[in-house]
Amino acid sequence: MQPQFRRILRNDGCNLINPEPVTQTEAPIASPIATLRALHPGALPAEIALTGPGLVIGRDARCAAVVVRREGVSRRHCWIGRHQAGPWTIRDLDSRNGVFVNGQRIEGEHALAAGDVVGLGRSRLADFELNINGLERQVVLSGTGPWRIGRDLACELSLPADPGVSQQHAIMRQQDGQLLLEDSGSRNGTWLNGRRIRRARLQPGDSIILAGSRVRLETTKPEPRLAVSTIEQALSVQVQALSTGSAPGQGLSFEILPARLQALVVADTEQRLALLDVLAGMRTPSGGALAWSEPELNQARARLRTRVGRVGRREVPVCAVPVEAWLEQQASLAAAGDVSEKSRRERVATILAELNANHLNALNLDRLTALEQALVQLASELLTNPGLLLVDVPAALESASDRAELLDRLQALAGPRLSIVLALDQPLDIVPGAAHIDIHIGAPGPMARERDRALRPRGFSAAASRALLRDQLRGWRRQPLMLFETLALPVLLVAGLWLALPDHSDSWILLVSLGLAAALGAAFQVSRQPGRLLRTARRHLLLDDALLAVFTAACLVAAVQTGLGLTVFLLLPDSSLTPGLFLAAILSALSGTALGLVCGAIAGHRSELALLLVASLGAGMVVADSLAEKGLALASPLPWSQAVADMATAPHAAALGAAIMAIQLTGLVLVARYLLQRRL
Repeated sequence: MQPQFRRILRNDGCNLINPEPVTQTEAPIASPIATLRALHPGALPAEIALTGPGLVIGRDARCAAVVVRREGVSRRHCWIGRHQAGPWTIRDLDSRNGVFVNGQRIEGEHALAAGDVVGLGRSRLADFELNINGLERQVVLSGTGPWRIGRDLACELSLPADPGVSQQHAIMRQQDGQLLLEDSGSRNGTWLNGRRIRRARLQPGDSIILAGSRVRLETTKPEPRLAVSTIEQALSVQVQALSTGSAPGQGLSFEILPARLQALVVADTEQRLALLDVLAGMRTPSGGALAWSEPELNQARARLRTRVGRVGRREVPVCAVPVEAWLEQQASLAAAGDVSEKSRRERVATILAELNANHLNALNLDRLTALEQALVQLASELLTNPGLLLVDVPAALESASDRAELLDRLQALAGPRLSIVLALDQPLDIVPGAAHIDIHIGAPGPMARERDRALRPRGFSAAASRALLRDQLRGWRRQPLMLFETLALPVLLVAGLWLALPDHSDSWILLVSLGLAAALGAAFQVSRQPGRLLRTARRHLLLDDALLAVFTAACLVAAVQTGLGLTVFLLLPDSSLTPGLFLAAILSALSGTALGLVCGAIAGHRSELALLLVASLGAGMVVADSLAEKGLALASPLPWSQAVADMATAPHAAALGAAIMAIQLTGLVLVARYLLQRRL
């Protein structure tokens, strides 16, 4: 329902709709011909009708028709209206932080066109979009090109209000009389007609999606003309004969309607979570189909990871980290990699204001109640501006009063930009229209596995990698006993192998001990419970970021292990540390770390299997080395054995060994990346 506004006359002659003084005669209000559309769900009205006299937007309800209570908004911030039959205009009412249109700060009065986005006191995160009779923002690319598309204001097609668009996202250019589109290594990819592309030719009518924006090519001659609009609308989906193949001829069919709060009752916990996985794009059924209201989602299932939010269980870590800092890290994972820290902070503040949960900023994650944890989870999922939000209520709350308060907050969020589905284990009287659904979803069949392979990870982001690395290091801090045991491994291995294998050289014992200790530590790093980092990576398709974070954290642990192992080695009788042995120790630790990544990726969440794989490979290395020594001893009379010995003592032996180790290290990391990609 659209909010209704009327003139409210005050003694000082200030009109809530028109900033100019008016007479005391009540004039009829013209029928609305344009609307302001809020660019995020929550406290702001979703659709604000505009009429000729216009309206004031500000922080003070006494003289503003649209109240935006947010830091940076002035008491009377701006006025939007039109003069006679002229264009719609916006006027800065001497606001402290300014008014921004399409990312550019305006001075005085500025004409508006359909599709323009307005930011109050901030350029990179807009608040409203002007909608005039459903028209889109028109952009003509002049000149001969190339034309850049991105969030940077210097781009020929600038999309500054979309945090999912990279600074330099894509580029258009003329070649051989045709228009080409090329992705510029963007974080979230470029999608043409529902297909992710790196480079493609464009034709009139083609639809290009960049994060939350759609660009439609209308014509290429005489100059390219584009129609730009936002696509972040409330989603609906029709589930048709959803099944797994285990029960042929049976399937689940229902519909999620847009822009409202609905309840889905599934008594069985595993079945309920499986259904949420399907809707969120985390897994696919072997039978049936999902028909989304946004057509591109039917072909580009990877985009469901950002268009569908899911509030699950135990997603918020229990640690002494401020809520605001944690949400800013989540914003780093969700947005484009080059979004500034200020923009991320503004986004977090806006989301918390939408949830009426500004007080959470001053709290730590380990001080939250059950309801506050649910609100923080909601905030983290709303960072991507999803069109559908799935909330597993039994997993989030247990208290009936907390459930009721949470549902009140969700009811306020549901609207034209957001559909909300509550997954319940039993009907709630306060949620009308809930229906029991009896379903069964098993493991994905062959068709599902083939489709899963088509998922491509998002582009690399240094900010996301840093956020994931901090999460990894916090994980070690939360498990000090396990960290102590991991760091003690090289000490125990060096001392134990020196006592158990007196016939082997001390240098061999050192290298084997460091390699095994690093491998065990890395394997545990990948597969340890609760595995929050890998779940987060799977949720956001952050393969390279997660791999770098895991590898970096494992290397930091391996560095400490190497220092402890070398210390024990120097305490052994008749041992000395040469530069060559020091380099070999570092390479052995790095190779062990990469090997542990592979074992952890193979084992998944089964830590015991990962440790068993590392132990088996370590034992195999010892046996293979012993057999190789005996074989060389038996083959000493043969002519090729002397050549091998000469090569081992040649001056370039160290460089050759380092090159071989580098190739081995690279190969192991690539194998780990492939295995982790399969788990996305």
